[in-house]
Amino acid sequence: MAEDAISTSDAYGRTAQVALLGEQATVLAQAMENERDLYAGFAAYGILAADALANRAAPSVTKPISTAEATSNANLMAAEKATNAEGQRVETLAAAIGPAFPAGIQTKAQSVITMIESIPGLRSALVGDPAAQVIATYSSSIGDLFVLNDEITSGSGDASLSDEVRALGALSRAKDQASQQRAFVYSTLIETSVNDTGDGKRAPSNDVKSSQALQDAGGLGVLTTSQGLEFADLTDFNGAATTEQSNAYLATVAGAQANDAQLIEGFLSLPNDPRLVFERIGNQTSLGDPQATVAATWYSDETAVVSQMRSIESQVMTAIVTRSQALEHGDGLVCVDASRDVHRERLAGELVNDVEQFHCPTVVGDVDDGKIGEDTFHAALTSQRQRAMLDDLRAPVLGGVLHHHEDLLHAVHQVHRPAHTLDHLAGDRPVGQVAGGRHLHGAQHRDVEVSAADDPE
Repeated sequence: MAEDAISTSDAYGRTAQVALLGEQATVLAQAMENERDLYAGFAAYGILAADALANRAAPSVTKPISTAEATSNANLMAAEKATNAEGQRVETLAAAIGPAFPAGIQTKAQSVITMIESIPGLRSALVGDPAAQVIATYSSSIGDLFVLNDEITSGSGDASLSDEVRALGALSRAKDQASQQRAFVYSTLIETSVNDTGDGKRAPSNDVKSSQALQDAGGLGVLTTSQGLEFADLTDFNGAATTEQSNAYLATVAGAQANDAQLIEGFLSLPNDPRLVFERIGNQTSLGDPQATVAATWYSDETAVVSQMRSIESQVMTAIVTRSQALEHGDGLVCVDASRDVHRERLAGELVNDVEQFHCPTVVGDVDDGKIGEDTFHAALTSQRQRAMLDDLRAPVLGGVLHHHEDLLHAVHQVHRPAHTLDHLAGDRPVGQVAGGRHLHGAQHRDVEVSAADDPE
């Protein structure tokens, strides 16, 4: 028994160590997301500058672009500095993952070290590339951090900790998708909204068209796929998170900026012409944002959303670290489930002597914190970020309490986070005509075929 207790204690100690590494990895991931999205904007200004040069545009055209490009570069360099600092911290912690750890954890820790050491080369290689390449390259590297965090529970055998780690992985990936959308829309709006002040005759204008701006960011399909992946990840988050964490998400990821970002993203993808965000085209309704500031407004609004998601991610990560350290210090009771012949650990209020066994309380039926059917988070996912009282009450309360509806996740009239189709603002176009004629379905299990927007036709 003593040897088993020591072995278990050592395993929990390793779990706690990986959890601390994971906590720092989430900070690095956020820093890299910020850097990636600013780099996408810098790439867009580079395309505008090259286009103006090719057109032999007058100083009235080139000077504002050069000024904006310089400011963008300064912001990018500040973001790179932040990434470097966080990368050093993660690399130090990852280097401490030695032979005592499971081979899988060692391999993933080494992959993270290799990724961090490759960041300077990554930056250099992307100079002159469009936003699409910037987004894809950074996202691949950031994914190494998520894969590492998936291993936090390896060897712990703790069910509660496993759920927390699954919730973390899903939320981190959802936040990254929201951040990728920030980069996509930011670069697209920069290329379409930054106009010349010349007359187009003696001083040829910048002629980057909306179609090129979208393609430079990867194409509208990239945006709608990202929206679908985010929706699927948030569904996975709810499946693993505690009720408190789900409710905290709903209460936090909301507000005026979240709603504004939703509108901008929706208008950008409507007729495959981002200009509708700031100007009227034909008989199409425009959102009417000021052209000179629309890109900056979007970036600020979506940054607020990403920051809100980050705050919940931090809470989940803190719970993981706390749980792993409690296990490490023996602050728990082990119960024996005779029906399954397995051991489960339950936190106790104070330290116990060695390991005290007791029989798990008998549970009859499927107890789920008193909830009926699916968590109300599923229904609230359909409320398009907005904390609209009627929408939120109609779906969770009427659907979940009166009808015991088991499928509240699927959007009826709105979706919580991915862009709304805004049909009524675009000449009542049917959903099937949005995003290149694709019929839009919500993503399931990260198997995304089409856009996640889901208004009834």
